[in-house]
Amino acid sequence: MESANPFGHVKKDITVDGQTYQYYSLPDLGDERIQTLPFSIRVLLESAVRNCDEFNVKSKDILSDDNMNFNMTLHFYRGRRGDDPQLEREL
Repeated sequence: MESANPFGHVKKDITVDGQTYQYYSLPDLGDERIQTLPFSIRVLLESAVRNCDEFNVKSKDILSDDNMNFNMTLHFYRGRRGDDPQLEREL
């Protein structure tokens, strides 16, 4: 049984060329420190937020002081697991 993502309140939709995609808006988390992070770290942080399950990725760890000071361990999951069959073939 899959548990609800505790960050569901920041989940947004974006439509590109008629295709709708979902992402988690980091600014909507309300932590001003996010804007100071390098883009590459924000990509990893969005992945952690997207995959937060309170088992492998815990919500209490995502915005911790250690993460914001680069003393972190972020689980990385390959992006968007199977959302686009065409993309799967190209990989």
